[in-house]
Amino acid sequence: MRWNWAVSLLIFLHVAPRCCNSAPPQLVGASLTWELHRSFVSGVRIVTFKLRSSFNATDFTDCSSLSQGDTTKIGTTVSSTCSTVSVATNFGSLCFDQFASLTDTSPISTCVDNNFQIKAIDTDSDWRAKLVVGEFVVNATVSNSKNRLVASYFRRDKSSTFSKTGFWNALPITLSSTSPACVTVLRLCDDTLLPCSNATSRPRNFFSPVPMLPFLVPYPALNVPLKAHDYDGHPMAVDSSSVSAVASYESLPNLMQSGDGTQTLTGFFDLAVDPRTASTATAGLRGPLVSLTLAPTGTDRAESLLVVGDNVYDVLEVGTASTSFMSVPGWQDGSTVVGTVYTLVRPDPVCTANNTPAFIAPTVTEVFCSYAQAALGACSVKVTATTVTPSVKIKIISSHGFTALSTGAGCSSTVCDANCGDQGLVCPACCPIAGRKDYLFSLPQLSISDVGRFIVQCFTAVSVFDTTSTRCYSTPTCVKFHIYGSAPRFVDPTPLAANSEDDYGVLVKGRTDVPACLGYPLQLTLRAVDDDAGDQVRIFVEDKFNTQSAFVSGNFFLATSGSNAFVQPLPSVDCASGYSTWKAFGALRVGDNAGQSTLQTMDPLRAAVNSPYNAGISFAAGAATQSIKYTLACNTSNGVNCTAGPPFKLNLNPVICGFAYDSSRARYGRWVGLRNPDRRSQGYLSDHSMGDYASDMHCWRIRLQAPPEISNVEVSYLTIVDQTAGQLGWLSSAAAAGDTGPLGDVVSYKLAVGTTYNITFYARDPNPEDSVSVFLVGDSGLPDGAVVKGSSCIQESRCMGQDVVSGGSYSATTFSTTQTFYSASTKLPCATANLTVLWDVSIAHAGSTFRICTVARDASPLCAGMGPDTATPAGWYGSERCADFYIPLPSLRWIAPSSPAALRGGGAVEPLGALLP
Repeated sequence: MRWNWAVSLLIFLHVAPRCCNSAPPQLVGASLTWELHRSFVSGVRIVTFKLRSSFNATDFTDCSSLSQGDTTKIGTTVSSTCSTVSVATNFGSLCFDQFASLTDTSPISTCVDNNFQIKAIDTDSDWRAKLVVGEFVVNATVSNSKNRLVASYFRRDKSSTFSKTGFWNALPITLSSTSPACVTVLRLCDDTLLPCSNATSRPRNFFSPVPMLPFLVPYPALNVPLKAHDYDGHPMAVDSSSVSAVASYESLPNLMQSGDGTQTLTGFFDLAVDPRTASTATAGLRGPLVSLTLAPTGTDRAESLLVVGDNVYDVLEVGTASTSFMSVPGWQDGSTVVGTVYTLVRPDPVCTANNTPAFIAPTVTEVFCSYAQAALGACSVKVTATTVTPSVKIKIISSHGFTALSTGAGCSSTVCDANCGDQGLVCPACCPIAGRKDYLFSLPQLSISDVGRFIVQCFTAVSVFDTTSTRCYSTPTCVKFHIYGSAPRFVDPTPLAANSEDDYGVLVKGRTDVPACLGYPLQLTLRAVDDDAGDQVRIFVEDKFNTQSAFVSGNFFLATSGSNAFVQPLPSVDCASGYSTWKAFGALRVGDNAGQSTLQTMDPLRAAVNSPYNAGISFAAGAATQSIKYTLACNTSNGVNCTAGPPFKLNLNPVICGFAYDSSRARYGRWVGLRNPDRRSQGYLSDHSMGDYASDMHCWRIRLQAPPEISNVEVSYLTIVDQTAGQLGWLSSAAAAGDTGPLGDVVSYKLAVGTTYNITFYARDPNPEDSVSVFLVGDSGLPDGAVVKGSSCIQESRCMGQDVVSGGSYSATTFSTTQTFYSASTKLPCATANLTVLWDVSIAHAGSTFRICTVARDASPLCAGMGPDTATPAGWYGSERCADFYIPLPSLRWIAPSSPAALRGGGAVEPLGALLP
C-alpha cells in the first residue's frame, strides 16, 4: 500500500463508530504567544493571549460545513460555524493560573474554550486533507495580588503527546492542565514588589517571542529558516538540539539556558542589520536554521515541540565590561518561553530526490521594506523552486498555517498551465520552465501604523503529476518582512560638509570642521527632521572622547570652572609648561532637548519597551533645533591660555558627535530600531537609540582658532665705528593681555649714526598647522637706506595636539587614540615666521624718529565671516605691532692718543680723529 500525505494524516486519526459523533479532529499544530497592555503599569492589568491552532478535520463529520476552500467561513468562529460541536472537547481549552510566588498554594485559575476564529481552510487539492487554521485571542486580567501567570493550551478529551517535561518541569507549581500541548510563563515583577507598577518594579517583558513555523512539515526537514520576532527587542534563543546553524545572523554566545537548566539554547536577535543599509549583500541572511528531524513512527506521523525563549535586559547602557547587560535567561527573572507544536509527516514513497522540489539557496529570507513601499504594494520577494527531473511540474503554495497565496487576475490556483505568459511570475500555480518555478510574492498594502512590524510568510513547493493525485512536498522556506519607517536626519543649517582631514591629510568620514574663533561665539546650530508624519524628534551631542571616566576633565560640556581641563593623556614633562592652566570648556546645549546631559535614555536597571525616557529628555514635533553655545576667550581660559603669549597656548580641538532620534518606541509601542543595544560591543559608535530610530552619527571638530601675533622684535648691528657708542637697547616697553591683543602696540629703540642694523620682527601662530606671513603696514613706510628682506618661515619645536583617525573612520575603540599631544621635539614648518629690515643709519637720519609697523597673517580662512573683520578668506590678521627708532644728533669729540708717550711727543706719531656718536 502506498502512503501519501492524506493517508499519513488520516491513519493517525481515530475514527469512532459512525452511530454517534465522529472522533475529535486531530491537532496538527499550535502556538501560544502573549503581550501586556501598554498601560499595564498604570493599572490596566491585562495580558492578551493569542492561540493559533490547526486541525485535520477530514473525517470530522460533526462539522461538515467546513468544506475545503470555502472562503465564506473565513472570519467566523468555530462555534458559530459548527453549532453542535463541543468546542472544549474537540478543539481544547486555554487555561490561566495566577500565582504570587512559587510557593503560592492559592492560585487563581480560569479556563476558556478555544472558540477560534477561522483563518484558513486549506484546499484538498493542495494538502490532500481538510486542514482548518484558527486564531483565538483572549484577554486575561491579572490580580493585583499576583505576579506570575502560566497559560497552557490542552485537549481535555485525551492525554497530550507532550508530558510536563523540559521547560515545564521547572515549574514547582500545579497547573490546571496536567499535560499541556503549549505552555507559556510570565513573571511580571519580583515577588516583594507587587503590584508591579512603580518605577522599580515595572515589568521588563511586554511581549513574548513569536516564532513562526509551518504546522505541517515533511520529514526530514533540514535547515528550515526559523522566523521569530520579539517586539521588546530582546534577544531570543531556540532549543539548540534542533538548531543546525545560525547563519549570517548576529548570534549570541551559547550561555543561555532554559528554566530548568537542562537545555542549552542558541541565541539570536530578530533583526541583525540596519534596514536602511540592507541590500543584496544580505541575500544569505536567513536567521537560525532549524532541522526538524524527529522520525515519524509507523503511522508516518510525529508531533514535536519547538521551544523559543527570550532574554529580558537586566541592565542596559552600562560603561564597564564587568557589568552584565542581560539577565540570565529563564522565566524566573522575567524572561519567557513559548512553544510551537508542529507535525512531521513522512512523504509518499514515490517521492524521490529527483522529483521532490526544493527551493534554490540562497533564497532571500529577510526582506526590508519601508512602509511607504508597502503602501504602494511594492514590498515583495521572489522565491524559486526546482526539481532535478525537468519534466516535473511545480506549483508554490502557502505553507500550512499561513495566509493562502492570492492567485491574482488570469491565474489558476489549481491548474498547471505552461502557457501563463507574462503572468507566470505572479501566479503561484505551475507555469513551469523546465522543472523550475519562480514566484513573486508581494505584501498587501500597509500604512504608517505598521512601522516596526514583522510579517512572516512561509512557502511550500509541490510537485504535480498529471497521471496521479500524488503530491511531493518540499522543505518549506519562510520569509520575514520587516516594515520600517524613516529615521531622522540632519539638515541645513547643520554643518555637514566633508571638510575635516586628520594630521595625515586623510578625510575623516562623517566629520565636519567648525571654527571657534577667539573672542567670538561658536556658530554651530544643528537641525534634524523626520519624514514620517507625526514623529517627534530630538538631538543629542556629546564629547565622545572625553565622556570616558579617565578623560572627563576635558569634556567639552563640562560646566565647572575648575583648573586643568587638559585632555588626557597629559603631555610629557618637556612640553607641559603653560598647558596646565586651562579651565573647563563650559560649552552649553541650547534649544530643543537641551536638558539631556548623558547618552542614556532610560533607567538602565528597569529597561523595557515602554519604559519612560529619562528626566531631561524632550522631543519636538517633526523637527528639532539645537545650538552649541561656546566662546573661546582669554579671560576665562576655556581652551586658551593667554598669560604667557604670544603665542597663546590652545587646548586640543574638541570633537563632539551626535545623533538625531525619533520617538518611534513610544509611538508604536514596539522596539522598532536596531537590536543589540549593548554599549560595550558598539563602543563609541553606540547610538543608544533604545528602540527608536536614530540618524547616522555625525561629528564636529571644534577648531580652536586664534590669530598670529608679533611676539618680539630683535635689533642687531652689523657694523659700528665704536661699540661703546652703540647705545643699543629698549627705551620703553609696555605689555597688556586682552582677548584679542598681544603685547603693547609700540616699543622704542635708540640707534647710532654710521651703523648697519638688522631689525627682525617675529610672529607666532597658536595654531601649529597654520602658515604665517609677516607684512609691513603700508602707512608706516621705510626710511631711506632701509631694505626689506621679506617674510621667512622658521621651524620651531612646540607642544601641539595630534589628530589621527585610522582609515579616516572612527571605530568602536579609536576615539581614545585619535587625540593626544606631540612631544616638544615636533618641528612645525611655518607656525613661526619673521620679517627683517636691513638699515644703514646715516647722518641724514640724525635727530629723527622713525616708526616701522608690521602685522602677521595666517593662511586659514576658517574664521572668515565668523570673527572680526581682520579674519579674511586669505587668513586672519593679528594686531599691528610698531617699533620706534630714535637717531640722536651727532656730537664731535676727539679721540685720545693710545698711549702717554704719544702725548709727550715720543714714539710714533698718531693721527687725530673725530667720531660722530
